[in-house]
Amino acid sequence: MPTSERTLKIAGSNMRLSAGDATLKEIVPFLGSALGRPIVDQAGITERFDIELQFSTRPLNTTTVDTGPALRTAMVEQLGLVTEDSRAPIEVLVIDRIERPSEN
Repeated sequence: MPTSERTLKIAGSNMRLSAGDATLKEIVPFLGSALGRPIVDQAGITERFDIELQFSTRPLNTTTVDTGPALRTAMVEQLGLVTEDSRAPIEVLVIDRIERPSEN
């Protein structure tokens, strides 16, 4: 999705998540995927939002002077969302066996 005229490009950011008229429940899976771990929404907010989140997946190092905010930092600074590391039950799908279908 191209950056709109209203979007202020955050220097060093190489990732952008835009969502229009979305709930937190719809956004959380994308954030969890970007973080590489499941996120459980405990905010209880049901309103719909237009969001624009820009962050960097590049690690801080000496060769990259202009590195944008990490995802967790961007979530706080740009959306006001805070994540806490904790343990919570989640649904999982377990496949304990797989085999090729038989010929008819």
